[in-house]
Amino acid sequence: MGAPSALAAAGQDVEVSSEPALLASLHEIAPKCCRWEPRTLGALIDEAALKDAYKLSLIAVHPDKLGGDATAEALELATAAFQTLAEAHARDLQAAQVS
Repeated sequence: MGAPSALAAAGQDVEVSSEPALLASLHEIAPKCCRWEPRTLGALIDEAALKDAYKLSLIAVHPDKLGGDATAEALELATAAFQTLAEAHARDLQAAQVS
């Protein structure tokens, strides 16, 4: 199975492709053990803020950083979120190089 959308893994029928939108909605699907602080889209307009939020999001949802009390469901959801964020970042970088 390929890397599912984090939102689809959470049972939501939504496809999000932009990195800022993923980061702004991450708090809705991230397991509680991730300790992710919600961000608004407005807070992610600045490129430096977006870069910082992206780095922090990868730490927050990295499967190896969840701790021993994470459930199997939390681990699966964090893995899906991590992969989805990495894919969105790669797409955004590729789009920036093309334009």
